[in-house]
Amino acid sequence: MFEVTDWQCQNWANSPIPYNGESGIVWIYRAAGGDVQMGFFTIDCQKARQVMNSFEVAGPEKTSIFYFEAKHEMQIPTLRLTSSQAEINR
Repeated sequence: MFEVTDWQCQNWANSPIPYNGESGIVWIYRAAGGDVQMGFFTIDCQKARQVMNSFEVAGPEKTSIFYFEAKHEMQIPTLRLTSSQAEINR
């Protein structure tokens, strides 16, 4: 989520998601094949950038982004997390 949010915040012009003044991404969680809404979680651009700068970043990985049920394939850098890093960055 942090990787996609950070990528989105830095690439609005190249993204399938239109920019309307957002300062982050609202993630919607669903269960049971999308029939049960579990809640919302927002990651703002500043927090996403902070997380990306706190850990090692690996090369881009093909990531599917769904926006209004349309699937888009994007190359998005991923975090390379290890258990020792999780302890340090707590």
